[in-house]
Amino acid sequence: MVARHRIFVQIASYCDPECAPTLVDMFAKARHPDRIFVGICWQYRPGEDPEACAVPPGREKQARQLSYPAGESHGSNWARLVAFGLAQDEEYIMVIDSHMRFEPNWDELAIAMLHACPTPRAVLSTFASNYEGKPLHLDDPNHVYRITATKLAEANSPQIVHLGGVRTDSRTLRGPVRSPMVVFHFIFGRAAVFEEVPIDPHLYFNGIEITYSARLWTHGIDIYQPHRRLIYHQWKKAAGSYKSLAAARVERSRQRVLHLLKMAETKDPQALLEIDRYKLGEVRKLEEFWPFFGIDPQKQVLSEKAYYGQWG
Repeated sequence: MVARHRIFVQIASYCDPECAPTLVDMFAKARHPDRIFVGICWQYRPGEDPEACAVPPGREKQARQLSYPAGESHGSNWARLVAFGLAQDEEYIMVIDSHMRFEPNWDELAIAMLHACPTPRAVLSTFASNYEGKPLHLDDPNHVYRITATKLAEANSPQIVHLGGVRTDSRTLRGPVRSPMVVFHFIFGRAAVFEEVPIDPHLYFNGIEITYSARLWTHGIDIYQPHRRLIYHQWKKAAGSYKSLAAARVERSRQRVLHLLKMAETKDPQALLEIDRYKLGEVRKLEEFWPFFGIDPQKQVLSEKAYYGQWG
């Protein structure tokens, strides 16, 4: 079959009233809206939220969703994997949050930027500007935000490193910019990448970005940042948050992160569920990932390279 450049958009929505406006903007701004398909894991508060996310009229056949009461949620990555299971045979996958806005022709631009990456085994990810409140995306249309490491997390935290963005004049960038990290409010790549490195549903919330980045690295898949704006993200506190659902899953997730990254071993079988399915790859070594990133989480060292996002 001839590739039609179809995109499957994966959305995990937790009690988020912005999900429906996100869908409206996504289809409206696409250059080829008929090629966009969306899978939603809709987590709702019974009696407060609708039992399904509203879909723009005329796009009902392009939206697939599964609904769960919020109390049955197993975390952000679980929800992402549920949404991922709704993909069919689309050629590209885009992972986003449920509170996003888009640049005109975002779909065409994303595919072009992915193909502009120096290596075919690549994904795009970015630190997005805010779309409301302080309108960061309106202060200068020529600027993008590049991913940086702002600080290391406290010892034994599953977060490992906190990320931020540094303003960069997009006119100085000739193409996608290398990065060691993904940011989970936007990841775009070929469907085959997500099949090879599936999202780990056993990680609850914190630690999902560092572990997925390390898994991509060790599988030989490179991360690049778009050199032009594609999307915007709502940074204010959303109506619902996985952070409020702590419980024992958070501790098991912490143990899983540190075990996977070879920082602390755990024997808890619940923290090691399906660990072989979601393990590191064998193409590149984890020990080479940290110097490329410019951090040493064991010694709590953050280099200037990481702080300013200067990864080449």
